[in-house]
Amino acid sequence: MAFYQEPEGTGREYRTAYLEGIERVLADKQASSHAQREAFFAPDCSSAGAYEASLGPLRAEFVKMLGWPLTDASLRAQPPKLLSETLVAEDETSHITRQQWEVLPGVPLYAMLFLPKTEGPHTLVVSQHGGQGTPEITDGFYRESANYHYMTRRLRQRGFAVLAPQLCLWTPEAGPEKNRPLLDRRFKELNGSLAAFELFGLQRLLDGVLARPDIRSKPLPDGSPAPLGMCGLSYGGFYTLFMTALDTRIRAAVSSCFFNQRYAVSKDFFDWSWQGSGTRFQDEQVAGLVCPRPLYLEVGRNDELFPVDKAEELAPRAAAWWEKLGRGGDFAFRVHEAGHDFDTGDEGLDFLERRLKATPVTPA
Repeated sequence: MAFYQEPEGTGREYRTAYLEGIERVLADKQASSHAQREAFFAPDCSSAGAYEASLGPLRAEFVKMLGWPLTDASLRAQPPKLLSETLVAEDETSHITRQQWEVLPGVPLYAMLFLPKTEGPHTLVVSQHGGQGTPEITDGFYRESANYHYMTRRLRQRGFAVLAPQLCLWTPEAGPEKNRPLLDRRFKELNGSLAAFELFGLQRLLDGVLARPDIRSKPLPDGSPAPLGMCGLSYGGFYTLFMTALDTRIRAAVSSCFFNQRYAVSKDFFDWSWQGSGTRFQDEQVAGLVCPRPLYLEVGRNDELFPVDKAEELAPRAAAWWEKLGRGGDFAFRVHEAGHDFDTGDEGLDFLERRLKATPVTPA
């Protein structure tokens, strides 16, 4: 008995039509999502105080979207335990230690702490490495500081204490083999995400380090919050923006080479997406959770990963939150002329230093 056969690609046109249909549906849904986000994220802009108060329910939805362990407040009931603190070196500006903090039972999160040699308490800035990075690279321990351009070293040269955490982003040469997509998938199957886990770890690090007597953590004499900053590049820019949106202890931030229109980024950053994020929180809404605290966003003109024109289109939407409150000077967006790099210029760090060393403005 003979059965019909044909060349393998004969049905290609039908498969092509199906894929094109999927793309059309997604394009239509993405086109309508901006209006959905605007309807969802509508804080009270009548005053800075009213704005901050109205962020409470929105921030709760943000936490819910990111998932466990951020959703379980009981996990922060007890302070984190300092497991080890090892002196690395002392140089002309800093006393340098490696630390491990138990952020969850059996989870020792590693960070480097650079303390100024001057008398404390010191203002702290978190310096967050990016993909394939380590705390050591951001300071230039091994050799040249790659595209960080000595981010951590430049912060400590300004007199800050610097906390440089290690997230699950290292190269094979720097640590054990890992499968970040698989880790994220496993968390998402359990109502969490890898980003939520690492953001939780960063919060726990701050819980521990801010309890040190040599770190400034108490309100200032005028009653305003203690100055605390954060900056980061690439994945570090992602964690800086999201951490600042999440944790109001951070009073000013510099996010480098992350802010963009997520739909325009062609590379599959799986761990920057959550169920419903396209209709609730994209980068401009996350920036809105930072407002009215100072935020500096920078991108590279020749960034090979993220389209600079899309970031430029999006920036005015983020700036609008500060402008509506009469705080336009506390938001900045800059395009520097390099690629996927932390700016070699001083504009971002100057912005951060002015906000952290000046007396913060009490919300109206």
